[in-house]
Amino acid sequence: MIGIIGAMNEEISVILNELKDIEEIYKYNIKFYKGFYKNKEIVVVESGVGMVNASTIATLLISIFDIELLLFSGVAGGLKEGIKVGDVVIGTSFVEYMYDLSKIDNKYVKGQIAGTKKRDISACDKLLNFVKKLNLENIYYGRIISGDTFVADMKIKEELIKEFNPFAVDMESAAVAHTCVKLGIDYLIIRSISDAYKGTYVEYEKFLNYACNNSKNIIFNILERLIK
Repeated sequence: MIGIIGAMNEEISVILNELKDIEEIYKYNIKFYKGFYKNKEIVVVESGVGMVNASTIATLLISIFDIELLLFSGVAGGLKEGIKVGDVVIGTSFVEYMYDLSKIDNKYVKGQIAGTKKRDISACDKLLNFVKKLNLENIYYGRIISGDTFVADMKIKEELIKEFNPFAVDMESAAVAHTCVKLGIDYLIIRSISDAYKGTYVEYEKFLNYACNNSKNIIFNILERLIK
């Protein structure tokens, strides 16, 4: 069974539109949608925005259902020159950029999680290599950073770029990656850019649905090839 998470209703509704025979399942006051795509069982769930929400729902999804791989579909802010609204970033590594132990222990750098030897949470190489071989268009591969704030201020963007050299920033990806790595689940995170490097919240609102659809299209492009 494949699990798909989106943080917001806009991100999962476009996915649900592609499924058949959808059943609503309630567990721990969370609504899960189980349906079929080309005879493959898919479970979709809305996590809510933010790192704790994302990690909690990813854990429940993996624990309750027989999930063989987890996909995260949604939008993100672009932090790389040349990446435009609607382009898609597939994460090759992830950083919890607000996590910082460096002030109390100099063996750590900002974003490095306690007990780990490196800052980046690695993507699932098996799925990443599979997708790269598909030669999909308008796809960027790179680091995605995540934290519990919507990044709109250019000064903050510049600081994040200098510190982490990311392709995109959001509020969930690193938490989902952290959870999947810890629980040993294959995963892939796909983010479509809703507001570009020099964009604003107005741009985000304007292009949210467009970006959600672009991310969804890549998800199902990948599923077409995964499902035999």
